[in-house]
Amino acid sequence: MSESIVRQKAEDFSVKIYRLNQRLRLANEFVLANQILKSGTSICANLYEAKFADSTADYISKLTISLKEASETCFWLNLLHRVELIDGSIIRSYIKIHTRLSVY
Repeated sequence: MSESIVRQKAEDFSVKIYRLNQRLRLANEFVLANQILKSGTSICANLYEAKFADSTADYISKLTISLKEASETCFWLNLLHRVELIDGSIIRSYIKIHTRLSVY
């Protein structure tokens, strides 16, 4: 998968996370909303930063951070599901996208 396709998928994921954040805010779940928004959008932000890395080490570092943020986002999604703030079909959709991004 090319870098531009991965970045586009990460952007799409960020939009989904933003919308989830808005739903959580409507349910007055502000702390969880902030956590999922930060980690979920950081995936894409770090992929964009990697594009302009100063060195190979910097590039690898940005991709590693992006992968770690994807893992954290997966944790928050699982937690949201376990406390019944999102249902199984929603989490499967997000996890599917997360898995695709992580494979890159």
